[in-house]
Amino acid sequence: MAQEKQFENKVKSYLESIGCYALGTPNQNITVPIVGYYEKRWGGGQFAKSGLPDMHVVLHRTSIELELKAPTGKPSLLQLKNLDLITKGGCYGFILVEARSTAIRLQKWISTKYPQYAHIQVIDFEKFKSLCEKLIKSFF
Repeated sequence: MAQEKQFENKVKSYLESIGCYALGTPNQNITVPIVGYYEKRWGGGQFAKSGLPDMHVVLHRTSIELELKAPTGKPSLLQLKNLDLITKGGCYGFILVEARSTAIRLQKWISTKYPQYAHIQVIDFEKFKSLCEKLIKSFF
């Protein structure tokens, strides 16, 4: 779990560096122009809906749902079902991992274990950053 939390912090730091801030960020903590917001979801609680992706990110009116996974983590069937609904609804829904090698391994695992969800993309952090940059450039 510690690895996933460290990765989550890396994702949050990157988002804030490009102007995508956590909901409720005070104005004095906003250091670059705002291009979007993110919301970290907390799972496992009595009032939390099970299987929702870990983070909801909006960059210039584009909705991105991210399920973060540590190098050894695997998505649950419910997480895959929810990502399927999200992508079929026209939004981006990804499983985000830190390294490309992890993305390749996890994509193969999903294709083998749950072939009906093989279309759910597993992307690495560099590809995520590239997507964010494209979304920001396409807006301006």
